[in-house]
Amino acid sequence: MLAALLAKRGFTGIPDIVEAGYGGFLSSFSRTPNMERLLTGLGTDWEAGKVGFKMYPNVTSIHAALDALRSVLLDEGLSAAQIKEINVGCSHMTFVHTAWDYRPAGITAAQMNMYYGLSVMTLRGDVSAEDYSEEAIADPKVLALMPRIKISVDPEIECKGPAFRHAARITVQRTDGRTFTREILHRRGSPENPVNAEGVERKFDANVSRLLRSGAVDRLKHLAARLDALTDVKEIIDIVGAPIEQERL
Repeated sequence: MLAALLAKRGFTGIPDIVEAGYGGFLSSFSRTPNMERLLTGLGTDWEAGKVGFKMYPNVTSIHAALDALRSVLLDEGLSAAQIKEINVGCSHMTFVHTAWDYRPAGITAAQMNMYYGLSVMTLRGDVSAEDYSEEAIADPKVLALMPRIKISVDPEIECKGPAFRHAARITVQRTDGRTFTREILHRRGSPENPVNAEGVERKFDANVSRLLRSGAVDRLKHLAARLDALTDVKEIIDIVGAPIEQERL
């Protein structure tokens, strides 16, 4: 058990964890739990230093696929009308958690679904908070594009192990037969693939542009950049706490 393994490493006084083949603590999180992995880097490898950003307002597991598709769309200047099929290869973990048949069953379900995220990216060239409203998640245009998206487990990605569980390989086939492939092993915003301040601000702008006036957005970014030097945060609270005017929506 975990306590025994920790004791061998010199860590004592730690309560044990009840484990079982079905219904145990670790088996609830993994189909093949490995307690030894919990001790890898213990005391030397600090997760708190691996700060990242979520560049899309949805589950992290689909971000690499979104990045890969966005790259193809931008680099090749493709529109949805020019795309015949999108094939995605991913890990087993990503597949079982995000590649289930989509139906508009709530905002959280849409945020967890790769078909929805890729369909939105194909139609709009990006994915923002605006795409996760009760109206948006049932958009007929988004739903109609999904049959062109095929997702499967990629054996090469799966063999890379847990560190690459969010990786994705995408092949986009044009209606004229040409294909374009991108592989993203680490999503933008991860510790392995960091983004700069401009990238973070771009995401912020996309998520709040319909909620705040442009002047308020710029002011809020200015205040956030000086957060460590502010004597109080009242102005920030006033901006984010102001009622949303109907004309902004």
